[in-house]
Amino acid sequence: LYDGGVGRFAVRGTYEDDNIGYHFIERFGADSDLLPRDPAAQAAVRFFVAWVGSLDLVSAGMRLLFQKDREKAARDAAALTSILRQVNARMLEQSSSGPFFLGETLTVADIHLAPFLDRWESTLAFYRNYDVLPASDPERSRLREMLAACRERPAFQETSQEGEYYIWAERRTRWNANLVGEPWSEQPEMPRL
Repeated sequence: LYDGGVGRFAVRGTYEDDNIGYHFIERFGADSDLLPRDPAAQAAVRFFVAWVGSLDLVSAGMRLLFQKDREKAARDAAALTSILRQVNARMLEQSSSGPFFLGETLTVADIHLAPFLDRWESTLAFYRNYDVLPASDPERSRLREMLAACRERPAFQETSQEGEYYIWAERRTRWNANLVGEPWSEQPEMPRL
């Protein structure tokens, strides 16, 4: 850990999956399947989490969110789309049925992805007019299914916020988050909480 012990999804291109995975195992028990007991499935989950980390997904999304230059923002949007499509393809390779990485079983692989996708659906749409998981893109369909399934889970509902909250929080913490221009709004109207 690079920050004195706080587990992070992606730090400097790698995931801190062991610490997060071990936390879930300790909290919910080895039989929770969050980190599968089957060695092959566990290896697949760990490999996927590390592989997604090597793609630098989180940095790509944040780069787009805070990019001030319009041309660079367009390139950042294309890069994020490419990464999301690669992740989607890998999920489909792992299991043709969904909605999760291992099919019907929620694992830390899904838990690592869902919070970022959930927040970006609001913040990137609002500040950058970027649809993270558009229904029109079949190459991101598995990610859409996974996020929808996660949103149905009580734990996800208890630990996430409405989209307006994330927009408000981003505006409050990152004053420069809206300084790109068309197709992004110069001065977006803030939603009322």
